[in-house]
Amino acid sequence: MVEKKFEFIADRNSGIEGSIYGLSMCLEVIWQSNLRNSVKFPFYAQIIDDKKQQCTEWIDAEAYRVNAFNFLRYSEKNGTDYLKSVSKQVTEETADFFTLSATLLPTLRKLSDFDLAEAYGIFMNRYNEIYGLGALTYVYEHDLSEHLSQSFGKRGKNATAFLSQILKTDYKSFVFESDELLLAIKSEKKAIVKQKLINSYLKSFYFMRATYSSAPILDSEGVLRMAAEREVQEKFEKEKNQKPIELTVEEKVLVSILQETEIIRDQRKKANLIGMYMMFRFLDELCKRSGISSEIARRMFWYEFIDGLFDTERLLAILKKRTQVSIVFDGSNTYYLEYAAIRPRQIRKNVTQFKGTPASSGKVSAKVRIVLGSNDFEKFKRGEVLVTQMTRPAFLPLMKIAAAIVTDEGGLTCHAAIIARELHIPCIVGTKIATQVLKDGDLVEVDAEKGFVRILQ
Repeated sequence: MVEKKFEFIADRNSGIEGSIYGLSMCLEVIWQSNLRNSVKFPFYAQIIDDKKQQCTEWIDAEAYRVNAFNFLRYSEKNGTDYLKSVSKQVTEETADFFTLSATLLPTLRKLSDFDLAEAYGIFMNRYNEIYGLGALTYVYEHDLSEHLSQSFGKRGKNATAFLSQILKTDYKSFVFESDELLLAIKSEKKAIVKQKLINSYLKSFYFMRATYSSAPILDSEGVLRMAAEREVQEKFEKEKNQKPIELTVEEKVLVSILQETEIIRDQRKKANLIGMYMMFRFLDELCKRSGISSEIARRMFWYEFIDGLFDTERLLAILKKRTQVSIVFDGSNTYYLEYAAIRPRQIRKNVTQFKGTPASSGKVSAKVRIVLGSNDFEKFKRGEVLVTQMTRPAFLPLMKIAAAIVTDEGGLTCHAAIIARELHIPCIVGTKIATQVLKDGDLVEVDAEKGFVRILQ
């Protein structure tokens, strides 16, 4: 019997650097998100290429837009208490998750195969639940950020700068806390005190270098290298003589939504990094016990871990052939497929100008550098436009020397937007196509007042 091949038509959204093992759990995250939240994922898919360690994300853009504006109408009627409760809950659960992970980490090598499999199952259930709780912002953030940006754009000049000020809160992200500690380590002259600070960093931020592709174990030398890359951020004063903008009722609701979204996003990212770090420590144990190389083992779907321990030969035969997979949530069912199962709804050709959401004001012309993952970090040069799918904490040294930042994904409270506003450099997020239509060396104009990127040559 010939196996039925599924095919889905969707909108290309963005991409992520990562492995099949690290990324395949996203389907369970989405399932948990739809169980725990009132804001639902209608469709989500990835095509993951093991050789490139890259994934392409796919959505149903119109369905997301409908769900986003339904949530806005709900919030206009009922306020943002729902998001505030999610924000509080995900913060508490992430703190507990950190404790669980820190307690479990040193015990892994002592567990029997059976106990290791059981611990992995319990851990992954908790990880997917917490990540799922915070994942709801993915559904609405792009469309509502774009809507708020367009509303402010009608006010004329400096709208993006006003928007940045209004969205600013006193919330301190875990990335900012990490940066503060690294700066303290860099500036400390006494060796004993410096080592204490390093030990504190290793205890609190051992997970900071984790990605969906790998999770290097951080040591004292690694912390010192990270600290050496950090620079004290220049303080910028607010522009004087700026008249306050009177917000409409809808704009007030949008601002409130996005302010809570910043917290949810940040705590979700922290849980994500902790979870990735632990997943790869579990994988290390599996490789030691089974004899499967890490290069092959990273081709596993997340739920195949137990097979790696107890049905090694059969799984190994499958993994040796596996190179490209699709994972799909169609609104009702999940699919783990051994081929590229998504067809683009729309193919863009001959693009010379495109739009995104302006997240940090300014205008600059400079050459492009595409950075899809850590392997591209070394080629990035000061004064270039950082073009990427989305940024993460490891991108910070690049962001600090960039002339501007342009991303495929994200909204006004994404990592790239927040850091760009702190750095006072132009930033446009949520373009969806930047990494597809631009190439290294392109001279572009980034107009982060109006949200346009223009290819000049």
